[in-house]
Parts: sequence; C-alpha cells; structure tokens
Amino acid sequence: MEEIKIEDKILLWLDSFDFLTYKKKEKLLDMFDNPTQIFNLKNLNDNREYILNIISEEEYNTLKSQLTDIVIDKLLLNLEKQDVKFISCFSKDYPET
Repeated sequence: MEEIKIEDKILLWLDSFDFLTYKKKEKLLDMFDNPTQIFNLKNLNDNREYILNIISEEEYNTLKSQLTDIVIDKLLLNLEKQDVKFISCFSKDYPET
C-alpha cells in the first residue's frame, strides 16, 4: 500500500464522522494552521469552548474517544479491502485546478 500523508489520514478520520458536515469540518480545520493539529488531545481540550460552538458536547466527546491511530488504521484497511484510494487536497494525486 502506498504511503499516505498524515494530513490525508486526518481528513479521512474527520470524514468518518456523520455528524461533521462539510461546513463544520471547515470551521474545525480553520482553527488550526495544519490539519494534524486537530488530531491532538491537548489541542482539542485547549480549544474545547470554541469547538463546542461548532459541534455538540456529545459529538465533541465522540471525536475525543476516536482520537487514535488505530481508528485511522481501521478506516484505511476498510478502504483497501474495497480497493478504494483515498485522495484529498493534500494528496499528490489530487487534480490541479
């Protein structure tokens, strides 16, 4: 399997939450300089109040509970089993505009 950038993995992780609409993901990502910063418990805790203006307490707790590399690995494995290649705006294969 081709090596996937950490930024792609974080976007895949965010996409796995049904409650995160595109607009909510955009707002969450805009809080940080880099998507990898959202995949950090300290950053989530430090920005809790702002995050709760975007998502509910229950959704926030779900994000925190799924904040593991194991979850991302399972998502990637599932895609691989389905022969699906995940491409995001951070991917080298992302089409140029």
